[in-house]
Parts: sequence; C-alpha cells; structure tokens
Amino acid sequence: MEQNQNKKTLQRGALGTVSAAVVIVIAIVINLIVAELPATFTSLDTSPLNLYTIGEQTEQILAGVDTPVDIYLIATSGYENATLMELLARYEAKCANITVKTIDPVTNPAFTMQYTEEDLEENSLIVVSELRHTIVPYEDIYVQTFSDEDIQNYINYGIVNYSTAFAGEAAITTAVDYVTTSDLPVIYTLTGHSEVTLSETMAGYVSAKNMDMVDLSLVASGAVPQDASMVLIISPKTDITEAELTALSDYLTAGGKILLFTDFTGSTQPNLDALAAKMGMTRANGLVIENSSSNYYPGYPHYLLPAIGSHTITAPLAENKMYVLMPVTHGILETEHDAGITVTGLLTTSKSAIAKTNVEFQTVQKEEGDLEGPFMVGAAAENASGGQLVWYSSSNMLVDDMDSVVSGGNSTLFLNTLSALTGKTNTISINSIDLSTDPLVVSDLASTIWTALLCVILPLAIVVAGFLYWNKRHRA
Repeated sequence: MEQNQNKKTLQRGALGTVSAAVVIVIAIVINLIVAELPATFTSLDTSPLNLYTIGEQTEQILAGVDTPVDIYLIATSGYENATLMELLARYEAKCANITVKTIDPVTNPAFTMQYTEEDLEENSLIVVSELRHTIVPYEDIYVQTFSDEDIQNYINYGIVNYSTAFAGEAAITTAVDYVTTSDLPVIYTLTGHSEVTLSETMAGYVSAKNMDMVDLSLVASGAVPQDASMVLIISPKTDITEAELTALSDYLTAGGKILLFTDFTGSTQPNLDALAAKMGMTRANGLVIENSSSNYYPGYPHYLLPAIGSHTITAPLAENKMYVLMPVTHGILETEHDAGITVTGLLTTSKSAIAKTNVEFQTVQKEEGDLEGPFMVGAAAENASGGQLVWYSSSNMLVDDMDSVVSGGNSTLFLNTLSALTGKTNTISINSIDLSTDPLVVSDLASTIWTALLCVILPLAIVVAGFLYWNKRHRA
C-alpha cells in the first residue's frame, strides 16, 4: 500500500516538473518569436502623447515607397535618443524598403562627409535613396520655440526659457517623401523687379512640402523653363516688360500656372495688369476699407478678414473655420473675357466695403470717387487650355506676424495654392507634439523583461505555489 502511494507521489511530482518545463520551453519559444517581430508589435507606445505612433498620412506615403531608403542615425554609441530610435524602428517595420542604421561619428568620422561638410548634431539623420539624399538636423526633430515673453525675459533678466515640440514624424516622413519622389515640383520665382522676398519661415514651409524654389530672370531666359511646375510673382515694385508679358502670356496659353501677389501702391503697372486682363481680371485701384465689423481686424478697417469662397484651394480653410488676414489691399474685379475662361472668387469683401481712390482720406465712409464693393481680394482664373492665374492683392499676408494673428490661416492658404497649382496633392501636414509631459518609452529590452516576467516567472511561480500547496495538503 505504502509503495503504491509513493509511486503516485512520484508520478504527480514528475507531472508537475514536466508541466513547469513545458511552460518554460513555451516562454522561451515565445521570446524567440517576439524577438523577430517588428517594433510595431514589441514596443508599445505608452506615452500619453503618442510620440512614436505613426499616423495615417505617413502610412500612405510609406506604402508608396518602392525603392530602397537608408536612414542613418548619427549618434555616439550610448547617446542615441530613445524616442527617436523607437520611431525609426516603426518606420523600418512599416516599410520593407526602409533600413535604419546607427553611425557612430567617433568611430566613423568620415561617414557624414559623403553627404555634408557641416558638423551634424548628435541624433541628426541622413536619409538616402538612389535619387537623392537629405539631412534632417536634430533641431528639426526637437523644435524649440520662443514666445515674445520668453524673448523679453531673456533681454531683461537673462532668463533662458523656451517651448520644445517633437516633430520627428513630420521631419522623417518629409525626408522619405523627398528622397523617393521622382519629380519634385519646381517653382520659378520671378526676379528683376525688386520683388518681395519670402520670409525664412514661409520659405521653410515651402521646403517642408518638398517643393524646389528657383529664381527666374525672364530677361535672361526669354521664356519660362519647360520643367516649371508654376511661376511665383511676389509684388514687383516695377512693371514687367512687354517681352516678359509675352513670355508669361504664352506660358498661360500653353497651360502654365502663375501665382501673383500685388499690393496697393497708388501707382499702375500696365503690363502686369494686362497679364491679369488676359485671364479675365482687373485691378480696382484703390485702398479697400471694410465697413462691416465682422470682416476686418478690430480697430483696423484696412486689415481685412474676407469671406472664404468655395474652391479646392480654400476648402481646407472653410472646413476648419480658419480666417485669412489681408492687410492693405486693392480690389480685384472680373472683367470681360473669352468664353473659355472662368473666374472664381477665393476671398471676398462684404458689400459695404469701399475702395478709397484718395489715399489722404479722412473718413472710412464712402466719398465721391470711391469705388463700391464687394471686391475680390483673392481670385482664381482658368483658361480653356488649363492655364491658371491665382491672384492675391496683398503680399503682406505672407508676413509672419500677419500669419500668426490668424493662427496660420495665411500660410495654409499660401501652401494650398502652391499645392493646387503644382499638382502636388499629397503634401505632408503632420503636427508637432508639444512636450508638456515626459514620454515613457518601452524599449526592446524592457519589452523582453516584461515578456519574461509574464510568460516565465509568473507561470513558474504559480506552478511552484501549486506544488507547495499540494505538498502541504499531502503531508497533512
């Protein structure tokens, strides 16, 4: 009897040992499988800010990447940014054509010289394809911004303070799109007439959309280059020549695209006005004053908040209920034109707006000689061959301060216009993440530890506890 009891005890003990061994083997197999899974599955984004969660727009662009892309993280060993590495692992997991490599500038100092002569800050990126390469500086990934209060505190008290935003996804996706797009839009900017220059901020926005800007001297070239996606003309101080008028008119007739900015100056530019007239538009030569309080910036009736028209260009502004601020404008009117031309108002004043022909006016009310509204202050015209001319009557809308007043409405309109005219519909618009809280990044090591804890240690502890409980009852 006692022998049979001992035999049963040994059998139960052996069964418990085998069960524990099976659990351990399963855990090891799971660990091996998990180690081979993409970072998308093994590294959870537990940060409330979702710092390395890839968005839908990025996924769409990565789905179209059909050529090998190497992303080099330039960082000294042991000083790699954890959040950035996790984000890069997501890109590598999402797209089979993307390979991420870490380059230590200490052990391989000559590597970056293949792509740039500048010294790159730690955790900068170099993105390379067969077509081209680009640099993503660390300062474009972690963007520092200074408010007016921050600047004043620094000037008055020497206190350095700033806000930091994580723009990793926007920067990396833009770079990948840039090196894989076969034909980048080329925007030719007219020169030779003391034109207004885009601010560094606005030019940066254009560059971030992966559009190349090239100066164009029609006096030297005689014609718009064949690779032009569009021509940009920003408030020339002197009129274009008749030869330039012919070149631009021929360009429109052949289906070309022009974006024109002008300002109210009190003077005329016959050749530039003739270009607009060929597309069914003319200038209302007077300073536009709004008398509808809902259509101008408080206290400044010549700083217009025009109504947004219905058009592909303005649709995103209308959908998001954004404003556009147009300071110191003249009006744009539709004039007689060929049957094949259509003119659409993009930005329009109220009916109570007037155009002051006397710049030394004493009242904002209508006086003799003033023109009556409504006026367009932004318009789009298209001819039968597909040529397009978009005209905005204030280059001051491109000033950074004006853009900030309407929370980016002006820059949104500008970039939407460029996208529509160049045909680049997949422009990238990914918001940065304000780092108001510290991110919690679960690395691959941490993921392995948690897997071991949940799949090995915890089950083994349960088995041991069960065995001890059984042994205690058996002894009792």
